Amino acid sequence: MTEIVGFIIAVKGERAKVKIDKSGSEASNLPKYMDCWNKIDAKEGAKVKIEMQELDAGKARKIIIALPVLFAIAGASFGRVIANYLAVERLWTIGASTLLWLFMGWTYTGTFRRDAVRKGEQPVVVDVIY
Repeated sequence: MTEIVGFIIAVKGERAKVKIDKSGSEASNLPKYMDCWNKIDAKEGAKVKIEMQELDAGKARKIIIALPVLFAIAGASFGRVIANYLAVERLWTIGASTLLWLFMGWTYTGTFRRDAVRKGEQPVVVDVIY
């Protein structure tokens, strides 16, 4: 596997924008910047190693569908509990909570959905180089 080296210039949630060090990388024809999964929680300014990891399309599809559904179920449960404390009709509270949580689940899977439709691989920060 070819080694890609870069510096993290911005971190947003589980994503990191990495400036690629083309002189330190073995791969050729690399972009200047890459948007990578930051699963090791590396900080801004860190020199990191990036790998292109395979993404199983079938599993990705299941996650893209299941996660919003699970969020909607959680929202309905949350709305049911909250309805006991509010002076609003129970059905409206459950419906509003379900829609809100469904929206959160849908947006949470947005970046994953974008990566899942790529070539079947995604850049992942795997190590910090000292």
